Amino acid sequence: MLRLRTRGKQRDRKTLQGQVAVVTGASRGLGSFIAEALAAAGADLVLTARTAEALEEVAGRARDYGSEVLVVPGDISTPETRQKLVEEATSTFGHVDILINNAGLFETAAFCDLSPDTIDSILGVNVGAMLHLTHAFLPGMLERKRGNIVNLASLAGRVGPAYSTVYAATKGAEIAATHSLHATYRDSGVKFTVVCPGFVSDTGMWHDQAMSRGVKTSRLVGSSSPQAVVAAVFKAIEKGPVEILVNTPPMRPLLVIGEISPRFRHFVLRMMGVNRAFKRTAELSEDR
Repeated sequence: MLRLRTRGKQRDRKTLQGQVAVVTGASRGLGSFIAEALAAAGADLVLTARTAEALEEVAGRARDYGSEVLVVPGDISTPETRQKLVEEATSTFGHVDILINNAGLFETAAFCDLSPDTIDSILGVNVGAMLHLTHAFLPGMLERKRGNIVNLASLAGRVGPAYSTVYAATKGAEIAATHSLHATYRDSGVKFTVVCPGFVSDTGMWHDQAMSRGVKTSRLVGSSSPQAVVAAVFKAIEKGPVEILVNTPPMRPLLVIGEISPRFRHFVLRMMGVNRAFKRTAELSEDR
């Protein structure tokens, strides 16, 4: 199992001592890395995900750092789980300082091949849960005039790759919602940041469905480590920029140009093999 490689002095200094962080989708992938890093920095945790056993493993590693950890297993797309999460977090710790909306569902398929239930599931976790949990925890942060809400989105929300229509739509929604929250509560003391990784190596949804099965893209596209995403989350907590892109340097100017010229953006996606990689992943998923 991959473990956190502590990087940077901020986690050694326990800079989050006394703070309480909620992490969704904490049982595996990036969520487990983020949870462990927050614990290493001294935060107490409220962890949620669907798989109780895997969630307890992450909680155990977090407790090794001395953190108090509350585990709330369940499906956060349901009102019942969200209500339980909010009530137990509040009754256990009294308040929440940091909300990491990390949970997400990922699909690679032609849009017409998706069932209505699949569409609803992706929307419910990726957008619905993010908005409802923000709505639940934000008033307390506004009252205390401090807090962080960090949304884990994706560059897919910026570029809209092929064979990922609903996922890209939800990540675009996360990006827009974060910018709107930032503008609305600019002087409140609460910071809102959306972190947008590209392809992540070693762990996570793209690694599990594509990279681990031999799907490749151009070297220019590159990939980022889980530790780079964790570093972006800590930058969000400490400095509060509204948006952080996590990707290799060649992609950044291409993204800027793509914002100006959508035609160029789609050309780049084809040239770099991004659309082809998503199509191949969809084909592999059909073969399962």
